[in-house]
Amino acid sequence: MIKKYLYLIISFTLITSMLISNAHARMKCWKNSDGVKECGDKVPPEYTQEGYQELSKGGIVRDQTNRVKTKEELKKEKVEADAIARQKEKEKIRKSRDKMLLETFTSIEEIKLAKEEKIQAIGSTIKITEKRIIKLQYQLDDIIDNNSIANQIDDEENFEDDDEENFEDEDEENCEDEDEENCEDNSRDNVESLKKQISENENHLKNKIKEKEKTKRLYIEYIARFKKLKGID
Repeated sequence: MIKKYLYLIISFTLITSMLISNAHARMKCWKNSDGVKECGDKVPPEYTQEGYQELSKGGIVRDQTNRVKTKEELKKEKVEADAIARQKEKEKIRKSRDKMLLETFTSIEEIKLAKEEKIQAIGSTIKITEKRIIKLQYQLDDIIDNNSIANQIDDEENFEDDDEENFEDEDEENCEDEDEENCEDNSRDNVESLKKQISENENHLKNKIKEKEKTKRLYIEYIARFKKLKGID
């Protein structure tokens, strides 16, 4: 009796193992190097990278292993994904700007008024900068002219001194020479400082002129977009 039960248990175990094994042992199909479909229990190593299907006993596709993509394909996919991401970001920004435009202005007249106020403010800054440049240039010209006159006087005095006897004390001469050198140094510093200020203001002026033109174009775009969002012809 015991042997009979033992035999039944062993038989049941073997049958169950066979069923489980058959359930997992699916047919695999792939394409060879000539593009011909082949099937078997295992995919040859040289074709595993090309992808294959796993079929049930009844021939139904149970699983699909895709082909491993090449570096070029992966790179292309990344480029396409990045392009889609950028497009989505642009769309997000556009919607945000549209919302801000509609919340800021209620009519085209308001946009035009804001444009004029902005342009006038930039124009005032441009005029102030232009006047500042003119003033600095005048100061620079005065220093250069004064230095030129002083140099002419020194040349004349030196020429006269060559024909006369010098009765001044040597220490006194050294003192005067030092004062002249300090004066020349200060003059050079002032010239360089003014040139630098003029250059900085000229750059500031150029930027403001560009900003003015950019503002004009921007508000033209605002008006066109506002009309489109409101359905105004």
